[in-house]
Amino acid sequence: MRASTSRHRQRAPGRWPVATVSVLALTTVLTVLQYPLPQVRLALWRDPDQIAAGQWWRLVTALFVQYDAVWQIVMVFACIAAVGVLAERIFGHGWWLVIYLGCGVIGQIFGYLWEPPDAGASVAGAGLLGAVSAWLLSPAGPRQLQIRIWGVLWPLVAIALTVAQDQHGPPLLVGFAVGALLLRRDRQPALEAASGRPRATSRSRRRWPAPPAGSPPSDPPRGPGRRRRGPLRPDRRLPVGRPPRRSSPRHLPGAARVRSGAIL
Repeated sequence: MRASTSRHRQRAPGRWPVATVSVLALTTVLTVLQYPLPQVRLALWRDPDQIAAGQWWRLVTALFVQYDAVWQIVMVFACIAAVGVLAERIFGHGWWLVIYLGCGVIGQIFGYLWEPPDAGASVAGAGLLGAVSAWLLSPAGPRQLQIRIWGVLWPLVAIALTVAQDQHGPPLLVGFAVGALLLRRDRQPALEAASGRPRATSRSRRRWPAPPAGSPPSDPPRGPGRRRRGPLRPDRRLPVGRPPRRSSPRHLPGAARVRSGAIL
């Protein structure tokens, strides 16, 4: 419960989206620098010849410069900002970076296989969109059907893009799978807390040691906070076969003695 509480605190809606703002700020600076300094783009983008020569790190650096028309750059950054803030509130800062960079590298790998030299962060944003789509279909997502249906449409779009050999399809599918796994992992402690049966630990499975041979019998240990009774004394044991003690008429109240016939 303490771990789940800290996790929910980390994902509180009021948290500042540090990962989204930091990555977008770095990408914006490098994208702007590519216009007066074209060598910035040439040093970072996805060049098949350079990657084949061993510069595999270009699969990562290509995520931090957007090589498109200005209106496309604005649209891509706006979509990453909107989806990224929501994804960071759902999954947290660390998993946001894992999804963004992991899915972005997967998109760049398929871009290296399918498309000419290019650079862009849209494939990383597609991974975040896939993770948010998984959240839309989860029990923690919104209840409105017109919103939840997007969680079904985006994976179908990802399949169509993959069939058409578009590099945005695979990261969208991978982001959806990763988001579903993370939501399933976080849902298990919540279900255990709701059912009142927490996960068994080594401490809850501890067994009390057996009493030594020849010692008098004792009560089994009680739960925490309850006093344990000591061993039963032999003189307090009831004899077997002794009839229960019955109250005599003189021990009864006056009205009861009249009814029993003790007072005539």
